[in-house]
Amino acid sequence: MANRHFPPELVNKVVGHVCDQADGATLKAASLVCLQWQAISRPYVFHRVVVTTQTGLESLEAFLQSNPDVTRHIRILVAHPKSAQVLDSAAWVTDVPSLLAPLLVNLQAIELIDLHEQDANLGVDFGPKLADFTTVHTLTLRACFMDPPLLYTVISALPALRSLVIAAVLTLHGGGGPNLQQLRGPRLESLDMYFTPAYLDGMESVLPWLATTETVQSIRSLRLIVRLHDSRAVGQFIEAVGGELEELDLELEAFLGLPLETASEFLPRLATKIYLTSFVAMKQNISIVKCSRLRSFALYDNDVLSVAALGFINELNSPHLETISLTVTSEADDPEQLPDLSMLAAPLAREALSALKAVRIGYQGPLAIHIVRERIQMALPEVHFRGHLIVFRA
Repeated sequence: MANRHFPPELVNKVVGHVCDQADGATLKAASLVCLQWQAISRPYVFHRVVVTTQTGLESLEAFLQSNPDVTRHIRILVAHPKSAQVLDSAAWVTDVPSLLAPLLVNLQAIELIDLHEQDANLGVDFGPKLADFTTVHTLTLRACFMDPPLLYTVISALPALRSLVIAAVLTLHGGGGPNLQQLRGPRLESLDMYFTPAYLDGMESVLPWLATTETVQSIRSLRLIVRLHDSRAVGQFIEAVGGELEELDLELEAFLGLPLETASEFLPRLATKIYLTSFVAMKQNISIVKCSRLRSFALYDNDVLSVAALGFINELNSPHLETISLTVTSEADDPEQLPDLSMLAAPLAREALSALKAVRIGYQGPLAIHIVRERIQMALPEVHFRGHLIVFRA
């Protein structure tokens, strides 16, 4: 009898193509085609597991207990107690380490999303419980409400932690942190951090602490969204770790990042003046001169020709730098009104950047991308003729 199965390599490509779809419906359907497709789909189906309720946590534990072969496929565990459909207590989150850590022996990442410290009744002992996840190297805290004591202990708990993402974390009230001398402190290789505008001292709290840990020697990748009130702490941290960095992404935001402040209809002149002053002050507080091992540098700024942007580009001096990524934002529908990037020609042609292989410029605006590309090619002829210029719609 002829073999009616597709080659496994082909099935794997099909399944891999649909695994990133948001609802996962196609992936689930693929796993039901036949036993061959089920076996190939299983690692994709269970790669990322999301828990939203106490019932869901208990069901997952029972399922893994009865299907131990599944546990090896789970790489990412998400605790999301405030999903759109679930608004009940999140106290069950405290049980996650004790119930799942013994089962998820290949777990690589934990994501805590919409975790409210008060709703979950989390104490500072929650952090140490996470130490049972000995294989986890990536931690993401997204849209969480955590005070400094809990934040520090959670970051310090995971023994294998190498990558930390803090996205839109907020503290509801003040309160001193734990005794930092008693915390092991992480040894991060990658840090991606953004605090909500309401957490004004987020960077000022976390970055100086990380500068006292082994992260100073181990960090290689840093991505920060920076506002004026963060810039001094950011500058001091980059000063401390700059010699170790290989990747640096900076996104500059004026004021508190609120639309009223950046696009004021009431005080446009004052808003513009404050906007420019903010970026001048940011650059005064932040220097990347010591970042002499960079392989890639990305700067996200609404004005690529701002004092800050030009200052950072002129400071680049790494002989290893291969990629520079910039953003051009313009609402103009006339190509003649696009920013004149010829001011970047000389800084990008310096001998210090001899290893440069790509200048990536993302455009945000109404013009057709081929028109923008032609304008930028004319403004940066040397970069263009070397074949290094890449212009795309961001």
